[in-house]
Amino acid sequence: MFFGDSTASDEELISVGSVNEKVIEFDIEVLSNCDVEKKIIFRDFHSNRSDASADVIRS
Repeated sequence: MFFGDSTASDEELISVGSVNEKVIEFDIEVLSNCDVEKKIIFRDFHSNRSDASADVIRS
């Protein structure tokens, strides 16, 4: 799952390719001042990179 401008690293692409899975990219629209915005926008959920913090949603 990709958030913002993040992209998969070469290692992540090789890992995904080796299990023959499809990579799906989601566009998420969030309403202003809602609970989802507070939980996603104001926390570090903007990357799926393997070196990101532990609370990041990964692909």
